[in-house]
Amino acid sequence: MILNLKLRSCCRNTSIGFIMDPDYWKAIRGSIRLLDFIKAVLDLKEVRRQGWVNAGISDAESVADHTFGTSMITMILSDMAGCDTERALKMALLHDMAEAVTGDIVPGTMPSYKKRERERKVINEMLDRLPDTIQYAYKAVWREYTECQTDEAILVHNADRLDMAIQAKRYGPQMTSASLAEFLKSAKDGIIDSNPELVMREVRL
Repeated sequence: MILNLKLRSCCRNTSIGFIMDPDYWKAIRGSIRLLDFIKAVLDLKEVRRQGWVNAGISDAESVADHTFGTSMITMILSDMAGCDTERALKMALLHDMAEAVTGDIVPGTMPSYKKRERERKVINEMLDRLPDTIQYAYKAVWREYTECQTDEAILVHNADRLDMAIQAKRYGPQMTSASLAEFLKSAKDGIIDSNPELVMREVRL
């Protein structure tokens, strides 16, 4: 395994046996923190999207399911628009990562400023487990997404809304018409475009 190879590279043989290089324990600590991060992120597979649960959807999708859908939409739209797809995909993958710890906090559960602050704290704590060489870049990407000023950030926000709208249509038979209309309206209102109705029509929503 890659982690084992990294650890072995920090060791050397001597005539009196196996002696650890000073970098060995640093590598050990880094490997443990990296595995902790990966396991925490994979918890998103178990976190249900609370809005669907509240709407009475049986076997509601997970946050990881939503992240995959958002990422796929992001990749396609970004390539079509000539945006920086690598950066946009990082945003899509990171955008709901805090929910592995916080759960899916739906609107109305707490003030939006408290939700943003809690997610910012959790994201920073999670990314602190990664090597310095990448954690600062990931934090910058997440901030870019939350500030929503660049083309890539706006595109990911729209991909997030489109994924929700598409999923709402799929869950339509399990919801009341009022609930479906509410989800579709929320998706449309969240789209950052001069004509969100046109965007929804173009994807047949």
